[in-house]
Amino acid sequence: MRIEEFFSDLGACPCEGLAGKVENAWGMVNAKNAFLEIKESKIRGSLHESVVVRGKVEIGKGVEIDPFAVIEGPVKIGKNTKIRSCAWIRPYSWIGEDCVVGHGCEVKNALIFNEAKIGTNCFVGDSVLGKGARLGSGTILGNRRFDQAVIHVKFNGGKISTETDKFGAVVGEYSRIGANVATNPGTLIGKHTWVSGGITLSGFIPGNKFVSVKAETELADKPEIKLKKEDMKGLR
Repeated sequence: MRIEEFFSDLGACPCEGLAGKVENAWGMVNAKNAFLEIKESKIRGSLHESVVVRGKVEIGKGVEIDPFAVIEGPVKIGKNTKIRSCAWIRPYSWIGEDCVVGHGCEVKNALIFNEAKIGTNCFVGDSVLGKGARLGSGTILGNRRFDQAVIHVKFNGGKISTETDKFGAVVGEYSRIGANVATNPGTLIGKHTWVSGGITLSGFIPGNKFVSVKAETELADKPEIKLKKEDMKGLR
C-alpha cells in the first residue's frame, strides 16, 4: 500500500527522509525511533513550572507546555506546538511543528506531522497522523488486540501483517475525525477523509470519503415519573 495514499506533503514529516526508508505508512511508527537518539536535552520553548520532564527531550522555539503536563523522553516536539494541561507525552513520540495536543491527552510512540491537532482527552498510541489531521475530543486510536497477537491491516480483501503487536492507526493528511470515535488496531484512513463522531472504525478507509452511520431516532410515549431525591438507603 503506497505511502501516497495517506501523505502528499512528506516535507511535513518531522523526521526528514523517513518515508524513503519504509515500504508502508505503518512502518513509520517504529522506523522513526532510530532517529530519536538525543545526546543532550534542548529546551527552547516555554514550560510551566509544574511540567514534569523525564529523560532526554528536544523542545523547539515557541513551544508552549501548559501546567501539569508530563514529557517522558526520548521525545521531540517541533517549534510553535502547543501542549495543553495534563497531557502525557510518552517515550518515542515525535511531534511536528505548529501542532496542538489537547488537555488530558496521552500520546505514545506516535509520529505527528506538522499542523496536526489532537482534541481533549484523546489516546494516540503507536500511530501516525498526517499534516493537518485533526482528532476530535475523546478519540481513541486503539493499539493492541485483546489476544495480543500480531496486528494485520485489511486491504483489497486480504490481510497484511504489520509484524508488530502494537499498532494503532494511520490518519491521512487533512483527515478529520469526529468526537468520541474509536479505531481498532490496524485502521488506515486515507487523505482528506472525514469521520462523523461516535462511531468505531476498522480496516482501510480510502481518501476523500465522508464516513457516517445512519441511525433513526425513535420516540415512544412514557408515563410521567417524578424522580426521588434519595435512593433506598436514603443517600443522594
